[in-house]
Amino acid sequence: QIETRNSVLQKSALESVTLEGLSRKKKKLKDKDGTLAENGTIRFLSQALLASTALPSGTASDTHIQEYYAAIENNVVDYLLLYFSSRQNTDGSFGSEHTFENTAYIIFALSGMNETNNEQYQKAVEYIKTGSPSTIREKALKVRILAGLGLAYQSLLDNIKSTQNEDGGFGLYENYESDVETTLEVMLAEEASDQLMSTEFTSMLFYLLTNIG
Repeated sequence: QIETRNSVLQKSALESVTLEGLSRKKKKLKDKDGTLAENGTIRFLSQALLASTALPSGTASDTHIQEYYAAIENNVVDYLLLYFSSRQNTDGSFGSEHTFENTAYIIFALSGMNETNNEQYQKAVEYIKTGSPSTIREKALKVRILAGLGLAYQSLLDNIKSTQNEDGGFGLYENYESDVETTLEVMLAEEASDQLMSTEFTSMLFYLLTNIG
């Protein structure tokens, strides 16, 4: 079964725009009690799942990302998938806040594992495709997904590029101070769109080199 799953892993349309193989600076968001906020939890777990070398047991259904079964907590991958499955909203998004980012990260994780043949995944993709991102970071995530699906993204990418700051970085919103996380997401969007040698990319790289300590 493991051999079979590995042989079809590359068939996911969005696998090529996941974070596998990239080293990123992660920031854990905490709530007032010092525990991980839901947005931080979903994002952290989705990236941990994608980085895992373990494989799910194959107990998903056509409807859900993961079905419950007795002692599922003994299989960490299935248990994480069950957690994601229980956090989806009726519109296809995930979580109670920062839903656009949460949904994109879960899509990347599921795509990287080829866990895409279920209604929850399709609803999540549709939410991103039809949704209106509000932040530069969200727009960059949408570009990656549209590029992975072979859909039009250039106008959205051009809109992102128009907000680049003089220091080469990007802020969460236009005219906001540049931050590393948003700039990294824009860089990944350019990578997904095969525009790595653009002037904007060179400026972004310089910003990141001088701001990641």
